[in-house]
Amino acid sequence: MSSASPITVNESLCSGCGRCVSACGPHVLELRDHKAAYVSTRELGCFACGHCMMSCPHDAIQVDGIKPEELAPLQADAVDTDSLHAFLAARRSVRKFKAQPVERATLERILELAATAPMGFPPHSVNVVVLNQPDELDHLGTVLRHDYGKMLDGYNSTVGRLVMRAMMSKALWSVIGSHVVPVARDALALWSEKKEDRFLHGAPALMLFHADGFGASPDEDCHLVCAYAMLAAHSMGVGSTILGIVPPIVERSKALRERYGIPARHRVATSLILGYPKEHYRKTIRRPLQSVRFV
Repeated sequence: MSSASPITVNESLCSGCGRCVSACGPHVLELRDHKAAYVSTRELGCFACGHCMMSCPHDAIQVDGIKPEELAPLQADAVDTDSLHAFLAARRSVRKFKAQPVERATLERILELAATAPMGFPPHSVNVVVLNQPDELDHLGTVLRHDYGKMLDGYNSTVGRLVMRAMMSKALWSVIGSHVVPVARDALALWSEKKEDRFLHGAPALMLFHADGFGASPDEDCHLVCAYAMLAAHSMGVGSTILGIVPPIVERSKALRERYGIPARHRVATSLILGYPKEHYRKTIRRPLQSVRFV
């Protein structure tokens, strides 16, 4: 048995086939005397992707941080392209939900599937806060209405607009004026007139995705896991939609951060509301990308 952190090779099991060497992205494995061996001089080093373990036909490799029981056999041809296309095309952004809670086991299964999302560097840097209790969702809704009300008060005053503009980039200021302000105004007006919730849309569950802001790719990782959660929910008959109006408030609220256990250095990147759809659709819609260019 020879070992070199963070990879251990069981030489009695290693056949020297070289599959692990070929699969290794950072090239930290090589064949020595017909056995796989760790190359300690590579600048990047092993980042625990596990490709070597997953490609080895003899279970001869162990990577620190990856348990053998975490590996599972792949299902060959689990889904064909046409079936995948039909599944993806059927997904809709859902904002109208039945008055029915989403079971905790279902939410846990959604996150189990979402954890298969790719990441910048393993292990996962993404953290998720799940709100699925009516009182917690009501509390968040109250905070959203209060804080967006204060934002509109500032936006509607000359001094407030000057201060806000000075604190934002040109692009962000444009988004505030063209999207955030109209959405907040409409949501606050509907709540005042009809007690209609346009911030959380009466969803019975919400997921907040956050990650260490000093990590390699916190925003990208959060958005990828959120997107996978959205697709996982769709596969289980649960509707969802991504809400960009929630994270800015949670991000800036010390009280909400403490309530949800979000560390100070973590960035709240995105959120997802979930529930059983109230409406069902008979058709899909084709939305091509704005442009595609082969060079």
